[in-house]
Amino acid sequence: MQSTQTPVPSATRFQYTVAVAATFTAEPLEESLAFWIDKLALPASVEFTPYNQVFQQLLNPTSLMADNQTGVNVVLLRFEDWWRFSQSSDEMTDADRLADVQRNAQDLIQAFQSALGQSSAAYILGICPSSPAIQEQPNWAIAFQAIEDQIEAELGSASNFHLLRSPDFERYGSTSVYDPERDRLGHIPFTPDFFATLGTTLARRIYAIKRSPYKVIVLDCDNTIWKGIVGEDGIDGIQVTDAFQTLQRFMIEQQEAGMVLCLCSKNNEADVMEVFEQRTDMPLKLDHLVSWRVNWLPKSGNIQSLAEDLNLGLDSFIFIDDNPVECAEVRLNCPEVLSLQLPKNEADIPAFLEHVWAFDHLRVTEEDRKRTALYQQNVARSRLEKEAPSLEVFLASLDLSTTMTVPTAEQQSRVAQLTQRTNQFNCTTRRRSEADVQQLAAQGLDCRAIEVSDRFGDYGLVGVMIFGPRSGALEVDTFLLSCRVLGRGVEYQMLRELGNVAQQQGLSTVRLLFIPSKKNQPALSFLERCGAEFQQATDEGLCFEFPTDYAANLTYNPTNDRSDAASPKPTSSSSQSQGSLSERLQEIAAELRSPTQVLQHLRRQGKGDCPDLGYTAVAPSTETETILVDLWSDLLNLKTVGITDDYFELGGTSLLAVEVVVSIEQRFGERLPLTTLLERPTIQKLAQRLDHNEAQTGEPTSLILLQPGDASPPLFLIHDGDGETLLYRNLAKRLAPLPVYGIQPLSRPGFPILHTRIPDMAAYYIQQIRQVQPEGPYLLGGMCAGGVLSFEIACQLEAQGQTVALVALMDAAYIHAQEKVGRIATQRLNRFTQALEEERSRPLHERLLGIAVKVVTKVSNLVRYETQSRIQKASDRLQFKLMRFYLDRQAPLPKFLKGLPVRKVYLLSARDYKPKTPYQGELLLLRATTGEGDNEPHICRFVDELLGWGDLTAQGVKVYDVAGGHASMLQEPAVEDMTQRIHSYIEQTLQQT
Repeated sequence: MQSTQTPVPSATRFQYTVAVAATFTAEPLEESLAFWIDKLALPASVEFTPYNQVFQQLLNPTSLMADNQTGVNVVLLRFEDWWRFSQSSDEMTDADRLADVQRNAQDLIQAFQSALGQSSAAYILGICPSSPAIQEQPNWAIAFQAIEDQIEAELGSASNFHLLRSPDFERYGSTSVYDPERDRLGHIPFTPDFFATLGTTLARRIYAIKRSPYKVIVLDCDNTIWKGIVGEDGIDGIQVTDAFQTLQRFMIEQQEAGMVLCLCSKNNEADVMEVFEQRTDMPLKLDHLVSWRVNWLPKSGNIQSLAEDLNLGLDSFIFIDDNPVECAEVRLNCPEVLSLQLPKNEADIPAFLEHVWAFDHLRVTEEDRKRTALYQQNVARSRLEKEAPSLEVFLASLDLSTTMTVPTAEQQSRVAQLTQRTNQFNCTTRRRSEADVQQLAAQGLDCRAIEVSDRFGDYGLVGVMIFGPRSGALEVDTFLLSCRVLGRGVEYQMLRELGNVAQQQGLSTVRLLFIPSKKNQPALSFLERCGAEFQQATDEGLCFEFPTDYAANLTYNPTNDRSDAASPKPTSSSSQSQGSLSERLQEIAAELRSPTQVLQHLRRQGKGDCPDLGYTAVAPSTETETILVDLWSDLLNLKTVGITDDYFELGGTSLLAVEVVVSIEQRFGERLPLTTLLERPTIQKLAQRLDHNEAQTGEPTSLILLQPGDASPPLFLIHDGDGETLLYRNLAKRLAPLPVYGIQPLSRPGFPILHTRIPDMAAYYIQQIRQVQPEGPYLLGGMCAGGVLSFEIACQLEAQGQTVALVALMDAAYIHAQEKVGRIATQRLNRFTQALEEERSRPLHERLLGIAVKVVTKVSNLVRYETQSRIQKASDRLQFKLMRFYLDRQAPLPKFLKGLPVRKVYLLSARDYKPKTPYQGELLLLRATTGEGDNEPHICRFVDELLGWGDLTAQGVKVYDVAGGHASMLQEPAVEDMTQRIHSYIEQTLQQT
């Protein structure tokens, strides 16, 4: 599928890219992702990589994902896709398929480890649901669960890796997931309902990755953490129903994940305290709380007071209240606070909380689990500070202890977290992932983790310094400290430590960079107090060049540094954006909790205007036309669609054609080939086809105009092994002004192909071609099976005395080309060897027994498979022979032969095909170069580098290796390479003709 980019409002400037790679066609995801990008005002664009290019994206250093260093890379996977188009898929037993998935999973883990180690981007792996046929087999469910567990165990510790599994999707409760018809037509395995779930789940995780973390939850009391009003109903009169118990337990979980809990209630404080002391049915206890404001003052003022006490910005606060007036007051006076109103119906409270995206946590560190205790200790320190006669006395009484050491492996995640969460005392605000920290160490930079404790307890790991020698100075990449310990002199100890390190390394200065942000004024104030005379302006901000001896002898004098004794006033980001965010997250939690609701909102967003086609839209005149107008209007998202409007001129794509065909089958009960939209690109013609009212113009035609043009001669592209020509559309568009025709099989309803011999197919296609172009030179080509048919057409045209200027074989192998010996046997042997390797760790007697069991199982599976395969092949051959029998006698085909696929008919026709004479001209072989599974190039399958064509032409084979794989070489962007090769060859050969 071609790479696409999600539009966002023009005023939004893209700051990062969301790159999506999948083992299936994932582009239907674009609609819901675009919806969420707009809903959350994310500065993001979305790009889809070419179809089934997961491993290439992870391993290729020039891929879209490798270049996406500041964005989010998404990989979507279905395990069964790994064998879906495997060349040996039809011969694989269940045991073989499981071994294949396990091997691919191990390769995937290694590919991710490589990518994660080389990139600072966030990576999301979404393991999507299997098809019902797989889910209905318990052994598959167990095996896939084990593989998922293995992936999580081996990759889960990487700070920039995020895994989405079934529970993440199940929270949205999609009523339907798998769509067999879309899967068959375009490898689009999911319904629109599940694609909405998938897009929502991804957007939610992306939002959690990219947003600044919230740190404090402020709760109202009456009708918020309990039902009723304590001042009116009394302590025994209030109720802690199931819904409110769920809310309290939810808040405890948030507290255990690192959130600080506070109360803000208009009440008598004594009443509220008695509730906590006497109501034993309340899961939430006072021990879970850090602070509270229970009085009759405006809640906005109380929240500001809490922010000052906790020394945190208002934009790290979430306020929850049942009263819309109180929520509005906080939104008005503290717009930085995320203010959420609980649902009026208490039964909706659990679902509401589950869908507040601000409560999501990517990872929970040991520091997070200690956070409540740390802030409780800070409250005790604040009381001591207020009671102390002077700052000096207060600091002396703390018994402060500071250590600065190289962080341990266990501390790496906390170091990365501090770079991402520390805003006020952070000199550069450079955000680092755990992988980034490790890369900096590999580049020779040193890191120090600063841990602080006092008589009240352990502050934990609160500071980070990253530094290294450069140009005679000790240059500091990161210098940050949690606001919890500001004003204690720790920052001075840190700078002094850098001076000592510089002395030990014989460096003359300590170079400390300052890059201004909205919040890091406290860091600048500190640097200026330490030595404003050493600063100089830079392009990014300021550079402080402290002499080494000066820095090494720096001391902290509380009297002269009184401004640091009081914590800096919390600062916040734009109030406008946060205020509107409250409304958006409120809407999401209340109204966008299911894929159905998301799809309804998408439909209500309004349709676009129809592109100017130069004429007035013609209204429908029949019931079928009316239905099709509504269908096209919805799928194309257009207000107006006329019955004579061309599908492709309206913006229709090959991908959307799958949706059109599936919707038509669901509405009319008739299955149409994808090429129907090429033959009948207007609603008027399509309705005639569905109503069987098409004017009879003699013999049916197999010609489809893919691209009109005024150049000459036209190019004819023959259908592939599935009978499709829509795959050539990207190529045809790029070859303009050359007219390009697709040729599809002769068919009738229920019978997709009506020839059983390749020479007969070619003879019929020549009749069709010569109706458009009676005389040569002819330009022919085809993908895979289409290449074989193009070759036979060329031979027959030459026999008729015509000139053929081009036979383009697009990764097409001659039918009888020799495949690499033992390829399938080697794959089976590898799987069997892998199974035996699993027994090596067991005792000898158990190992021998295990090997014997596996041998018996393998042999049994192989025998069963071979038996079933032979029966199926015999059945196919019988149907094929019967079809040939009736066609040769021009007798009506019986109903039991309906639906015999083009691919089976072609493969059985090809078994007895041999050209009568070699082709007298030169063949153009366009070989795919990269890919795996269904995308594996034919050069990997066959012995002969010319894919068997060398002996079938008098003038040889011209070979070009082109971008892409067998399935992707005709897709964007790879098709550009093929286009240039074909265009150049046509120009050259026509000059010689």
